[in-house]
Amino acid sequence: MDVPVNYFFELANIFFVAVFLMVVRVRFKLDDQSILLLFFHFTLIFLTNYFLFSPNYMGDQYIYLFTAQHFRGMDVPFFTEAYKTAATSLFFAYFPMPLLNSIYSIASINFILYVILFLFFRERGVLIGSNRAFYLFYPSLALYSSMALRDPIIFFLMALFLYYLFVRKIVFKPLVLLGIPLFLIKYQNALVIIITLVVFVLLHRRFHPVLKIAILAGCAGGFFLFGSMVTLGNVNKIRMLFYLENNASLFGFNPFASWMDAASYAFSSFFSFLLEPLVWKAENIFQLLQAIENVAIAVILFRVIFKPARGKFRVELASLLFFFILGLLIYSMVIVNSGAGARYRYPFVALFFIFYNYFKTIPEDDDGKIRAGAAGRVRTPYPVLAGN
Repeated sequence: MDVPVNYFFELANIFFVAVFLMVVRVRFKLDDQSILLLFFHFTLIFLTNYFLFSPNYMGDQYIYLFTAQHFRGMDVPFFTEAYKTAATSLFFAYFPMPLLNSIYSIASINFILYVILFLFFRERGVLIGSNRAFYLFYPSLALYSSMALRDPIIFFLMALFLYYLFVRKIVFKPLVLLGIPLFLIKYQNALVIIITLVVFVLLHRRFHPVLKIAILAGCAGGFFLFGSMVTLGNVNKIRMLFYLENNASLFGFNPFASWMDAASYAFSSFFSFLLEPLVWKAENIFQLLQAIENVAIAVILFRVIFKPARGKFRVELASLLFFFILGLLIYSMVIVNSGAGARYRYPFVALFFIFYNYFKTIPEDDDGKIRAGAAGRVRTPYPVLAGN
């Protein structure tokens, strides 16, 4: 049953976000196209839940709302999985949103994170040209940034982590500050980017051997402390929960008998996880739109992967490809619902495209020199990057 919304109390949040966008427009001198697209993204909050589909389609939206409301009222509830729910809900509860009236309030917080990330990358020359277009027009990113879910926070943390890892060539303080909350909220994604960090450091020539040894030692210590979380039993448990979302019983569910069995399944399901739901398997208009998006994204990814790079092939590109493949392999191992697949796939797709395209376009010698200036003017010698 849907929880009714008091739209009158939601007006305070709408006014808050509108003022925020106007300040952003003036402070960062955004062009008309960008600000209109951002306003359209904001309207998606109200065009999705209660309009295009029921909020119960993603019922965990209510969990974050009710828990954040409890926290803001200083009444701490009991959690089934306390550390994951609490970390996300604490953020929502103490975010300076005037009211936490409904799932629209939580979705508005996620929208603000979406805008902040857009400005952060735009000012640093990452979101320019085709990257800017991808960020603003990628349907799954727009959809999930308009929902009252933890996924936009996960995306936000992962995006900043990859920036300080690849673009800034490892700045430890931000990496630690970003990695800890990501681990508390979604340890699977944290595991992917930590392994990516290790691969990047080991492959890159600029890092001192002592740093490489320290990174390996730290990973060994982390595995000793948290390795028990990554067990075949936990993998089968997660698969079982996703299976039950799609089926009334566990009839037909086959748990993995070994890690070899799990790896074989992951590799065989990789492309189906990337592409499903397929057009001819779509059961409703929402799945049909997802299927069309998947085909378009697959073509875009194929083009960016095989696009000629400016200069020599770089360690960043190899590490990002590893990040993308590892993330999809892990989730293809456990996700059996194509609808849920889109939700867990989009952070890896979006971040891979943005950073891979960024490093494909910028020669190694000029890395880090491009910055977006006032009024969106990009100080770069490369005309292809100068689009706002």
